[in-house]
Amino acid sequence: MLDIYLGLQSSCRVRRVWLASDGRILGVNALFASELGYPQEELKGKSIFQINPHLNLMEWKKIWKALENSGQTDIESDHITASGKLYPIRMKAVMVDIGPEKVCIGIVKNLMELTRYKDMLELVTGMAKIGSYELDLVSDELVTTEEFYRVLGIEKVSHPLSRDDFRLLIKEHLVPEEMTNLDYKTDLAIREGISTETTFTITTQTKEVKHLKLYVYPLSKEGITYKIYGAIQDITQQRATVQPLELVKFLIDNATEMIYWVKKDGKIRYSNYAFVERMGYTMEEITELHIHDLVPDVVEIGWGNLFDLLQEKKHLVIERNKRCKDGSFFPAQVVANYVEFNGESFICKYVRDLSEIRKTEAELRQAVQEISELKRQLELENSYLQSEIEIEYNFNNIITASESYKSVLQQVQQVAHTNATVLITGETGTGKELLARAIHSNSSRSKKQMIKVNCAALPESLIESELFGHEKGAFTGAVQKKPGRFELAHQSTIFLDEIGEMSLDVQAKLLRVLQEGEFERVGGSETLHCDVRVIAATNRNLEQMIAEGKFRRICITALAFSPSTISHCGNVKKTYPY
Repeated sequence: MLDIYLGLQSSCRVRRVWLASDGRILGVNALFASELGYPQEELKGKSIFQINPHLNLMEWKKIWKALENSGQTDIESDHITASGKLYPIRMKAVMVDIGPEKVCIGIVKNLMELTRYKDMLELVTGMAKIGSYELDLVSDELVTTEEFYRVLGIEKVSHPLSRDDFRLLIKEHLVPEEMTNLDYKTDLAIREGISTETTFTITTQTKEVKHLKLYVYPLSKEGITYKIYGAIQDITQQRATVQPLELVKFLIDNATEMIYWVKKDGKIRYSNYAFVERMGYTMEEITELHIHDLVPDVVEIGWGNLFDLLQEKKHLVIERNKRCKDGSFFPAQVVANYVEFNGESFICKYVRDLSEIRKTEAELRQAVQEISELKRQLELENSYLQSEIEIEYNFNNIITASESYKSVLQQVQQVAHTNATVLITGETGTGKELLARAIHSNSSRSKKQMIKVNCAALPESLIESELFGHEKGAFTGAVQKKPGRFELAHQSTIFLDEIGEMSLDVQAKLLRVLQEGEFERVGGSETLHCDVRVIAATNRNLEQMIAEGKFRRICITALAFSPSTISHCGNVKKTYPY
C-alpha cells in the first residue's frame, strides 16, 4: 500500500519526504532527492538524522509525539546535501495513516533564496534607513524588522506587540500633535483602504531629534482591511539637504531680478515670477515659448550660433530688446551664463530692465543741456552786472548847487522807502539814473542788484524779448531759452531808461506787469509772476506823445501815480556824485 502511494506522489512538484516513527526515510519524491544530490533509491533506507545534522533520535521522538497529539507541526532546521553543503529549510510535518502504518509526510520548503533575499532586504533597508512592519488587524499583532527600531531610535522589544502596545512605546517620544497625526493617517488607510504617508519628528532615547517619514499600505478583501504593511524612513539628512535647496529655489523664484533658463533647442526651461510678470505671460504660457518669441533679435543672429558662442565663452553681458506678450518692447541688460545640469545644457539669463535707466539718462542729457544754456546765460548776465559800477548810491553823496535839484532830492527821499513806481523826467545829462540808483539803494530792495534797461539802445524788434525773455525757437536765432530783465529783477528794482522810446505794443505788456505783476515770455504760454519795483525815466514830452498817439496815457497813470512823479530835472548845472 505504501509503495503504491509513494509511486503516485513521486512526480509531485513539491518537495516531499515520508518518515517512519524511528526516523527512517520511507521514501522521497524526485524533487526532494534532486535538491539533496542523491538518487531517490539511495535516500530510501537512510534516516532523517543523516540529512539533518541538528536532529537526533530524542528530538525526533518529541516531534513524533507532537504529531500524535495535534496531527501536524512546523520544523525549521537545515539539510545537508550529498556534497556536504548546508541550506535552511522549513518542513510542515503531517501524520497520516497508510494502511496499518502511521507515517509522517514532510512538505519541505528551501529557505535559501528566502534567507538570501531577507538578508539583502535587511542590508538595503539598513543602508537606506528604512524600517518596515506588518500589522495584522485580525490578530492585532505587530511584526517589525531590526531596522524599524533603529530608525525610531528606541530599544527593541523582544515580545510581540499589539498596536496599542506600540503606541504606548513611542508616545513618550512624540509631541501630542505628532501622535494624533500618525493615528489619523493609519486610521485613514484602514477605513478607506488607501495608501497614506506623512512626516513626523521624534526624540530618541538618546535625545537625538529625527525627522521621519511614514508610509502605510493597506491590504483589503471585500472592502475590509485586514492587514497593513508599512515603512518608516529616516529623512533627517535629506531634510538638512533639501531645506537649503528649497530656500535657494524660493529666493530665485521670488527675486526682484528677472531670471530665466533657455534649453539648447531654444525652449524656455524655467522662469521666475519677476520675469513672467514683466513679460505679461503666465507660468504655463511661457514654458511653451521659444527664445525667438521673447527676443526677436536672436532670429538674425541665430540661437544655435549664440548658444555655441556661450558654450565657448561661458559668460556674456549683452543688451537686447525684450518683447512682451502685448507686443511692446523694453531695453534690457542680459547677463548670460552657460551651465550644465543633469546631463543637459542651458543658458541661464539674468535680465535687468533698462527702461527707467534710459529715461533717466535722457533726462540727465536734457538737464545737462539746460544747465549749459543756463551757465551761458548766467555768464552773460554776470558780465552785464559786473559792467555796472559798484557804487553805494544815497542822497548824502550827491552834491548839487541847484536849489531846484535840492527840492527834487527831498522828493526822491520821500518815495525811496516805499514800493511805489517812480517816473523821472528831465533832459539828458541831468542825473536821472543817479536818482534811480539812489532810490534803489535806500529802499528795502537794496540787497539785490538794480537791473537797468536802456530802451533807446535796443531795436524795436528786440526790446520785448529783452524785457520779458523768450522760449527756445520763439524766433529766428532763439537757440535757447532766455530769461527777461523782469525775471532778473524779481524782488529788486528795474530802471527803464528812455521809456518814451518804447512801442505801443510793448507798453501794453508793460502795463500788465505794472497792474498784475505777470507776463509771458515771447513764444511761451506759461504765465510768470514777478515782484518788481519800476523806476522809469525819459527826456521826452510824454503829454505831447500821448496827443500824437505814440504813448498810452494809462501807462503814465500807472507810472506817475502821485506823489511818485519826480520831474523838472532841467537847468541843473552842477550836480555830482561822489
